[in-house]
Amino acid sequence: ACAALDDYVYSNIISSAKNLPGRDKKLVKKLIGPEIDTKNLMLVLRCRELDEERVWELLLKDRYKLDDGILRTGMSENLEALVSEQFPYRKYTSPGMTAYKEKGSLLGFEKGMKRHILDLNKSMFYGDRFHIGALIGYLNLKENEVRNLMAILKGKDEKLSTDDIGKLIILPTPTA
Repeated sequence: ACAALDDYVYSNIISSAKNLPGRDKKLVKKLIGPEIDTKNLMLVLRCRELDEERVWELLLKDRYKLDDGILRTGMSENLEALVSEQFPYRKYTSPGMTAYKEKGSLLGFEKGMKRHILDLNKSMFYGDRFHIGALIGYLNLKENEVRNLMAILKGKDEKLSTDDIGKLIILPTPTA
């Protein structure tokens, strides 16, 4: 049900963006595209053990940088493809590969991709801010802030150490 709702929402956002003027249309695609790619990538990685056709039904229909070929590669056991020269997000997935090899966890891939999305949203506030990207960026950064606060509260409730809670939150890359 969640996959169908996500597909409906993202399809409508992409469809509505087609009616926006040039710069705003590009910014929506730049901000929403990596979100779509992240959702599809993480679904493929989490569901590698399932029937490929069933997983394909759950993917968001829209694509950005991750086409069907790349996603099918993610379905295979060879996750090295996620850090190859051809992978468009390798800069963000490389740290995840290290964690995956050590612990078998996909969290590093997800955190890297989400950090990239946060960095894109944060970049909407540099220079001219009179565009739709500033609004989308603000909303996405606030959503992440709430997610981080919930992780902190849940971690405290579960009596996790400060270090363990810190591993659960996602912050944008610090600027110089």
